[in-house]
Amino acid sequence: MIDKRLLKRKLSKLKEYLRELQPFTKISLQDYLDDYKNKRTVERDIQLIVECATDINTHILVETQEAPPKDYYTSFTELAKLHILPHKFTLSIAETAGLRNRLVHEYEEIKDKIVYSNIKKVLSLYQDYMEHIIKHLTKI
Repeated sequence: MIDKRLLKRKLSKLKEYLRELQPFTKISLQDYLDDYKNKRTVERDIQLIVECATDINTHILVETQEAPPKDYYTSFTELAKLHILPHKFTLSIAETAGLRNRLVHEYEEIKDKIVYSNIKKVLSLYQDYMEHIIKHLTKI
């Protein structure tokens, strides 16, 4: 059974992380690059945002299908199969799982300009994500 209280707590945390990331849309690329604290804060917020959403996804999937997703990316695509997230939207948001993986596992050197250029995209996608999840919660 889907635990709505758990999901609401997770959504609240997600909203908090988005609020923390928001001010970085107003700084220049040079200010971002010149201050390691800016870079680390943005990187960590993006990581937390993706992980919080995938926690939400996993809970819904486990309680709906009894099978956890195999990875972060799949957690989004599986929600599209259940018509919780729109398919086209899912393809965009699932890409952020790859960004998260590069940040956490340092698969390749972290490209600061790429992270910076994704700040607004992450904010927009995850605000929309929250709306889709809230809409789903009202249906169950």
